[in-house]
Amino acid sequence: MNKPNELPKMEAILEQISDLDFGGALVWVYVWDVICDYYNDEGYKIKEKERVWEALCEAVSENIGFTLQHGTESLTEEVREWLIESELMIDLTDEEDKCDVCEHADGEPHCDCGDCDCGETDNQAGETNE
Repeated sequence: MNKPNELPKMEAILEQISDLDFGGALVWVYVWDVICDYYNDEGYKIKEKERVWEALCEAVSENIGFTLQHGTESLTEEVREWLIESELMIDLTDEEDKCDVCEHADGEPHCDCGDCDCGETDNQAGETNE
């Protein structure tokens, strides 16, 4: 790999990463990149970026412990689990996370997931369709 024209770009990226107000900033850049990939994955429903960003910043301040020490695959799985456990994302391929008679993974008794055919709507919450 001999790409001399890439060196200035790489140095600029490293400078920007160094300026971030996160300890171990490279890990957090990777974590955010993983999170952003879920917005393009139809197998997941993820909350809006601002809410996820706030939760990530809170996790950083609480030293959540994401690390690249065990490789990128491990970190990617840890990020996925954190998003689901923090109720920031739903795995639509996991039957336990899907809408079940209008009771979502977040416990809200309405149906706006668009992934089921239960017929319930926000104004019918709590009623059953027959």
